[in-house]
Formats: sequence, C-alpha cells, structure tokens
Amino acid sequence: MTGRGASIDDLLDQVGVLPPMPLVAHKATEIINNPKSSMADLANVIKLDPSISGLILRWVNSAYYALIRPVVSIEQAVTLLGQRTVQNLVLAASVARFMSRPVPGYDLRRGDLWKNAVGTAAGASLIAHNIVPRMAEDGYYAGLFCDVGKLALDVLMQGMDFDYKAVTTKQQSFQQFERKIFGYNHAEVSAAMAHRWFLPDHLITIIQYHHTPAEVKGEWRPLAYAVHAADVTMMMLGIGVGVDGLQYPLDPDTADMINWDEDTYGNLVERIVPVIDETEAFLRD
Repeated sequence: MTGRGASIDDLLDQVGVLPPMPLVAHKATEIINNPKSSMADLANVIKLDPSISGLILRWVNSAYYALIRPVVSIEQAVTLLGQRTVQNLVLAASVARFMSRPVPGYDLRRGDLWKNAVGTAAGASLIAHNIVPRMAEDGYYAGLFCDVGKLALDVLMQGMDFDYKAVTTKQQSFQQFERKIFGYNHAEVSAAMAHRWFLPDHLITIIQYHHTPAEVKGEWRPLAYAVHAADVTMMMLGIGVGVDGLQYPLDPDTADMINWDEDTYGNLVERIVPVIDETEAFLRD
C-alpha cells in the first residue's frame, strides 16, 4: 500500500480514482469552444444523458438562479443561462458519478462529498462574481474540485488504525494531520488530480491552497479567498463534514479580501441551500 514517502503521482497511479473526462462534458466543452457551433448543438449533446438533463432543469429552476419564469426545456436553459454556465452544470452532474461515492476514511456518507463540492462551487462563483466578475467561472471549477483529493487519501485511511477524536481535539488543522501521516494533504492531492484533468495552472494553484489562500499571489488571490470562504461556509452548514470536522480555520484576512460580513454570508447561504437540495434529489433518482 502506498503511504508516507511515496509521491502523489504514485498514490494516484495506485488508487486509480480519477476517471477520464465524462463523455457528455467533453463533447459539451468541444461545442462551446467551436465558434461554428450553436446553442441547439449544445442542447442536443446534453439531451443524450437524461439524468444530466433532468438535473440541469431542476437546478435552473431553483432559487439559486432566481428566474422569473420556469424553464421547461434544455434549449431554454442553454439560452437563458449561457453556454459557460450550462457547461459548469454539465460538469457537476458528470462528476457526480464518482464524487457521490461514500468516503469512509473521512466518515462521509454517499453523496456528502459531492454535495459539498457543488455547494462550494456555487458559493465560490457567487463570491467571485461580487468581487471580480470575470473570475466567477474559474471559481466554480476550483470549488468543484478543491476536495476531490479526499477520494484518493480515503483509500489509504481505511487501512490505517488511528484515533480520529484524538486528532480533532489537538490544536492542529486536519491538513497538518494529513501531512504528518501521508507526507501531503488532500488539497495537494486535489491539485495533482486537477493537473491530470488538464485544468489551467492558476486553478491548480487555487485548489492546492484553498485552505491557505494567503499563499496565492498576484491577481488570482481574491479568487483563492472566494473558494476558501465558500468551503468554510459549507463546513459551517455541516454539509460534507466528516472526521475533519471544523479543523480548517478561516483565514483572518478573508473578510477584507472579499468584503465578507453577516449580510453577505446570509445571502450566500440563501442561494446555496437550493442547490444542495437539488443534489439530494439527483442522488435519490
């Protein structure tokens, strides 16, 4: 079994938790990047997967998007939301196939990790839109994948014998615990997985430092704080919280970096909760 001293690449090669880009998401991306394609082309690809189509329609009609009239077709959804937003929803629905699995090493039940990922993605996108609108889409991608590394470390944790309660009572973050045990933490593993999925370098960096956003320098630092705040919000809501509990402290500069206060937090929660409700509906289907 791979363990401390082995590289992250060795870990990922052994556990094999990262699937190829889902077919529908891959085709949707190709269409969006093709200037000759149309909205109808994108809608036709999405309709190839009934479960993804159903999820998109439920999400687009949720309070998160606050549309005045209900959307009844994928063609309408694509037109109203735009290609990039629909692409995000397609990706989220596609990765549900592997992110919705139980993660017993972290004491996460079926669907917990995926609900956390979708909520973090939606929250990061909303926060980013309010501070740096052009980064909103990047916030969605970084939020969706920031904790995916737990799937890989879960394989190792199940074969180890240690006292979770003793870990969570010590004055250390769970990241520090992971590094002590494995030599790296789940954020670093998530970044390595994002690299294998060919995400842009700035997103890989944000994913790696989403618990320590001050480590991100330059123009992308506000986005790192947006993802960090969204992730902490999900923890505060108790969504996707396992043995790591609340052992991920909020960076003290977060409020200043993203204009964070009680009102913005309340508005964020109000918009995220309907998205989580729809992920639960998807899991029941």
